[in-house]
Amino acid sequence: MSDSALASDGRLTQSETVTPTNHDRTRRSPSGFAVLGAPDPGLPPAYRGTSRELPLVRDDLGLDHPANRALLDLLERHDATGIDLSYDLALRLFTGYRGIGIGRFELLEVTGKGQQPQLGEDLLGFDVSFPDGGTESLLAMLLLYQSPFGESVDATTEGRLSPLRERFRTRLNEHLLFATEVDATEFLSAAEAVGPWEGPEVVWEVAGLWFVSDDPLAARSSAIPQSKSSGS
Repeated sequence: MSDSALASDGRLTQSETVTPTNHDRTRRSPSGFAVLGAPDPGLPPAYRGTSRELPLVRDDLGLDHPANRALLDLLERHDATGIDLSYDLALRLFTGYRGIGIGRFELLEVTGKGQQPQLGEDLLGFDVSFPDGGTESLLAMLLLYQSPFGESVDATTEGRLSPLRERFRTRLNEHLLFATEVDATEFLSAAEAVGPWEGPEVVWEVAGLWFVSDDPLAARSSAIPQSKSSGS
């Protein structure tokens, strides 16, 4: 890696170079917005990465309810996954579910390696996720779950897991994410070196997670440059 590769907010600068892996030609950086709720079962409550509850259709609300309509639009015609939604669709999901007081969903912006957020205000941290597969997290799987594969870990798997946990768990922040993109990238490289952990179709990516204001419409308005009025 090059010198001065870490920006002040923890992202990699453009001068950062990372040793390619076998998957580099098929990697697709996450970029977009997400509406995520409580951590998946078995994960600590403090975790605010991608492996979290997604909005679901609520039969009791009727299919024409704004929350259900937004989700059905996603399922029926919007070509997106759980962490790369368009802003408009993510906002519809977020406001619809907030309006009925269900869960603690939050609107997040998800950025790929080296990307700047458009609307995200506060950096929560960096996860290692699968953009083409919804909200899965390699960080959560290997560092946070007691039994990452839903059953007792055999000696061989434990031998691969233990060094990763000893090396990287201490680098997680209060949201149980990596504080810097450098740490997340290093974890991904180390995990892949002792993998694979999934099938060959799974390509993990570093994802930055940014909290969008509780008033996202105002946040969006403030992010759009105002045109100068014509002088007389």
